[in-house]
Formats: sequence, structure tokens, C-alpha cells
Amino acid sequence: MSAYLDLVFDYEPDKTFKTVRAVHNVFSTIENGLDEFQITFECEPYQLGQSREISGSGSLTLTNGGTAPAETVITVTGSGNITVNCAGMSFTLSGMTGSVTVDSKRMIVYSGSVNRASWHSGGFIRIPPGEHTMTVTGGAGAIVRYHDTWL
Repeated sequence: MSAYLDLVFDYEPDKTFKTVRAVHNVFSTIENGLDEFQITFECEPYQLGQSREISGSGSLTLTNGGTAPAETVITVTGSGNITVNCAGMSFTLSGMTGSVTVDSKRMIVYSGSVNRASWHSGGFIRIPPGEHTMTVTGGAGAIVRYHDTWL
């Protein structure tokens, strides 16, 4: 498998697992016209719920309805030195212009296809369970994307 795929169980249709790999074994047993086979999925350890996208500037209210910290993809638009703070975690983008995306899961900072890690200092923000306020300084705007996350 070359990409993450969603695995959804019918008893929890509002949550997904991201599969990393699927292995299948086809048995040659045919009974009553039915083939029997087994598929083993290797998944990330978290269940992902509702996808959320919050945008604004100044203060943004973020809610993770799950039980585990949620990874974020934050796109910041502005110029100069901009600091983003949430739940005791923060990062600063120094000397930036235009839009920059900070991806906490992949731990990368980019603008289009250009690496902007040199503009980034600090950590990568994950949203703990519950409601939190994110602040964006420097007159910049932000779009925050994340999923409610369960362990």
C-alpha cells in the first residue's frame, strides 16, 4: 500500500483508523462456492473522528472531542515575526512572508513545495483533549486543521 487509507468499523462509523499496510492471504479452501481469505491491517494507533477546520486571527477556540492529543496542520498567513501559542506549546515564524504551513505530524514547515524550516523555531502544536484557546500574534491569520483523536 503506498498511501494511508481509511479503515472504518460499522460499530463506530464516525471514527477511522489510518492504515499503514494491509497484508492478505488467500486460502485455497472453497466451500459452498465461497472463498475464504484473511486480511491483516497495520494501522496508526489513533482513531480519528470529526475533521475540524478553524480559521481566524488573534484568538481561536479549538476543541478536541477525543481522548488523545490531536495533530495539527496550521497554515499561517502574514509577514514579519509571528508566534502561535496553544495549550502550553508554541512556535515562532521569523521573517516570514506570505503563507507557511506547519505540520505537527510530519514535523515539517513549508510554503508550497519550498522548505521553510529556517523560519521556524519552537515546537509543533498538538491539541490536548478538551477546549483550548490558540493565539496568533503579529497580525497574522491562521487556518488550523485537525481531527478529534482517540487512543
